[in-house]
Amino acid sequence: MLALLGILAEVGEPVGTRTATSALRDGHGTTLSESTVSRLLQEMDQRGWTTPMATKGRVLTATGRARHEERVLATRASTTLSSAISVHTVAGLLELMQARKAVESAVAADAAQGCTQRDIDELRVLAQQQADELAVAPTGGRSGLLFHRRVAEISKNAMLKVLSGVVLAPQLDHVEYVMDIILGEHHAELSVIDHHRAIVDAIEAGDPVAAEAAMDRHFAEMIGEAERFMVGRNAAVVTRLLEFMESHPPFSRQG
Repeated sequence: MLALLGILAEVGEPVGTRTATSALRDGHGTTLSESTVSRLLQEMDQRGWTTPMATKGRVLTATGRARHEERVLATRASTTLSSAISVHTVAGLLELMQARKAVESAVAADAAQGCTQRDIDELRVLAQQQADELAVAPTGGRSGLLFHRRVAEISKNAMLKVLSGVVLAPQLDHVEYVMDIILGEHHAELSVIDHHRAIVDAIEAGDPVAAEAAMDRHFAEMIGEAERFMVGRNAAVVTRLLEFMESHPPFSRQG
């Protein structure tokens, strides 16, 4: 029926059952009998999406056109999102980190206004786990990423949760791994632990301004380290790392 909505919107004039059946077959690769298409059109009438025009066929109602436009926007948004969360270049990495800086700073501020003691305890556990992981290997483990996701979970703002879900999507885990390598190369990984603890302190204090500033500083310093590292031949190395890890899920630490 969504395909039929598209056909009626495209034609812009009354469409009969035979024309709709042909359009489904030729334009969408969907072969249905005319009787089946007729039943679908009747269902669309009942939903208020279409209205018969005597013997000429059917046209879209205002509701049907709105439903079609919703579908177009949803498809466009899905395509854009798929493109946005495919990071395999230096430029893409920096764009993602800038986006995370903006979103997660706002998230931290919101979290500071609605956290519980249990939330704080869990954040401190994750910060300590990250410290323990870094003591074993410069690239650490998953606790740093889990820390950021936990802060996002504490936030009550529905829109920020949606945006956090985009910038912290599992498909982007490989970027975090590459950032761990970059920070380890400059021995800056230990400062990340201090940053995380400062973020927790501000959230626990219920100070949204301090929480936002702490998260902003955290990302500003990481982005600075990345920009200093990714020059000359290193940029090509980082690109190859991103491409390799994106195509090899075990290395992206998903799951």
